[in-house]
Amino acid sequence: MKVFLCFNELYRDGMGTAAITLFRALKSRGVDVQSIHAWHDVKFPEYELEANPIFVDNDGFGFDGDKIKKMVDCVNVETKDGDVLINFGSPNWLACVPYLRHGLRIITAVHSINPSTIKRGCAYAERMSAWVCISKGVMDRFLKRLPKKYHGKVHLICNAVTDCPDPKTDYTVDGILKILFLGRIEDTSKGCGKIPKILAELRRRGIRARCDFYGYFHNWEQQFWKKVDKAGVRDMVKYCGEVAHDQVYGIMKQYDIFLTPSNFEGFPLSNSEAMMCGLPCVASRIEGVIDWIFDYGKAGLCVPKNDICAFADAIEKLTDRSFAKELGSAGRKRIQSLAGFEAHGKNYADLVRAVSEVEDYLPVAPHCPIDHYVLPGFLKSWGPALILPTWLKTWLRRFM
Repeated sequence: MKVFLCFNELYRDGMGTAAITLFRALKSRGVDVQSIHAWHDVKFPEYELEANPIFVDNDGFGFDGDKIKKMVDCVNVETKDGDVLINFGSPNWLACVPYLRHGLRIITAVHSINPSTIKRGCAYAERMSAWVCISKGVMDRFLKRLPKKYHGKVHLICNAVTDCPDPKTDYTVDGILKILFLGRIEDTSKGCGKIPKILAELRRRGIRARCDFYGYFHNWEQQFWKKVDKAGVRDMVKYCGEVAHDQVYGIMKQYDIFLTPSNFEGFPLSNSEAMMCGLPCVASRIEGVIDWIFDYGKAGLCVPKNDICAFADAIEKLTDRSFAKELGSAGRKRIQSLAGFEAHGKNYADLVRAVSEVEDYLPVAPHCPIDHYVLPGFLKSWGPALILPTWLKTWLRRFM
């Protein structure tokens, strides 16, 4: 039995971290793993050297027959009956499902609470051997959408966080409270547009603070700096560029607070890495996700996602550095038990071995010839997401 991980691009963000960690976790359990990418766009040079991925000869995302056929042909050539394919809910990989060899076992990872991801996760349910949800909140929402006859195939396996062997021990503040944001810098999901307002509120209260941003701008750099200038906090903000995976913990230890004012999340890996490092966290309350990860306030401070003053209140509480140290220690213990690397590898390895031995799915007939592929409605984005302007989607996601 061999496991095939199917990806599109890999950037230095939560999905990229989840991908490389899953690859390593399965390998650590003695599983034969091969990753396949729909095209060649990887921002992890170390991953390419380590994983030796297969790249389909596509020029990017799309649903025309030529692209889907190349992906299907690649999988069908590389796999044999009894092998396991894990996909992460991307519509182009789900589009391949009806055309894949019948003896292949398929697992779909459901990685977000947004409506499009939940809807796509249900695609070709009769063909799926299993689903993996990455948090309690994701699983709760997915089970509401998935027909009950398939509920026994749904598993909760958190994304893994590698251990930090040398966690934070110094919680003193050197004059200015150093706040960190690390991840994809945008507003629709990550809520970065709130951070300038939070900094302005801290200044109003007389709290000396700054926020450093690490990551990449997701088509949002111009808008970001406009919000910074509108709030009058340019002197409190610094963009520090992208960061390699093996440098994350070393950077996190230099900061006093980790801030994630997200509008929605599935399982925020950078937040979890901060907890593993012992860095106290302040984040949006997202039901079944952040509150669950934070053990309902015992391992991190979660606040209403739209309440700027509540974010400032939480940060102000952490100016009490004895409390900050206590919270950082509790966060580290919580994430070690919830998302440890060893448990992640074991849980996934047990699942893929189980599904490789059981043929309890039904083949699905293609709805059209692959040469003239047309994307079915159930793989398209959630309806309003196709027509609403970005600013309105961003606003609506604050209430998800």
